[in-house]
Amino acid sequence: MHSKRPLFVLSLFLFLFQCGISIRVYRPFPEEAPFGLLVPDKKLIITTPNENLQRFAVYDGFFVNADDLSNEYGSLNYLIQKEISIRKSRFPGFAEGGTIEVTKFQLESTDRCHSNLVYVRMSATVQSGRGKPSRFDYEDKINSNVTNCYLTGSIITAVPLIWYVPYMGFRGTRQDQLNQLGRNALEAFFQFLENESGFFPDHKNKVKSQDIPQSPPDPKLKEILEEL
Repeated sequence: MHSKRPLFVLSLFLFLFQCGISIRVYRPFPEEAPFGLLVPDKKLIITTPNENLQRFAVYDGFFVNADDLSNEYGSLNYLIQKEISIRKSRFPGFAEGGTIEVTKFQLESTDRCHSNLVYVRMSATVQSGRGKPSRFDYEDKINSNVTNCYLTGSIITAVPLIWYVPYMGFRGTRQDQLNQLGRNALEAFFQFLENESGFFPDHKNKVKSQDIPQSPPDPKLKEILEEL
């Protein structure tokens, strides 16, 4: 009876650790209002490969079956609609309509006991207004030793704990890694949509140094320089 207690405690701990993963993927944007009115454009067709609101990311913890994780900020389709709706000025080309077809979006964390792989893969075909379709492909990954095996070892003995906790603080938890890769992918995708839509803020706002008016030189300074 007592021999089953450690196994039950370990299973309960791993279950709580898995359920503690929260997906918060969004586009970090400066000075964004807490709430924006989403007005979908009927002329813009947006399709995504996964309309299941409960599966934005996947977590495979090795000891347990792979689990679907929902995004607290909404589905991928919603995030795209929201971005274009509340920031229309950054997507002028889509005022004439267009299509955004996301053919692949995978955000996953997979444990292999001694190693963990967190990766994101995103592919899409985008047509802004009457322009030609363009292809978007993005891929990124993080390899680390932040796994449930090492986590279990750090609980049973004190030696791995001395190594594991600082290492996890350096590499980040699976939750940190999933959220960071997801946000990076969204930021790259929205910048791609802006470029396809004809919005180039860096080029429009860039000022050449020779275009800035220069003050006339000081006569006293000129005399000193000539005497040197």
